[in-house]
Amino acid sequence: MKNVMNNDKLMNLISKQLTNQTETVIRKLQKANCDALGIGNIVKARYPAFWRNHKWKEIYPNMDISTNVKAVIIGHGIME
Repeated sequence: MKNVMNNDKLMNLISKQLTNQTETVIRKLQKANCDALGIGNIVKARYPAFWRNHKWKEIYPNMDISTNVKAVIIGHGIME
């Protein structure tokens, strides 16, 4: 008998794996003080007073950033 995984289980598995991977990437970016994802631009646009009163390069590496990836399977099958 085949070990078949339903879509919900597969989506949850992929979601967990991608969440873990994105958190790892963010930690590495923070360690290198590299804001490649543009989080600073979002903070600057949404919270200008905070941006003016803080030094981004000093607070970014120590920020507590968490991710939550939600994978959705919209189709399946063999692709050509």
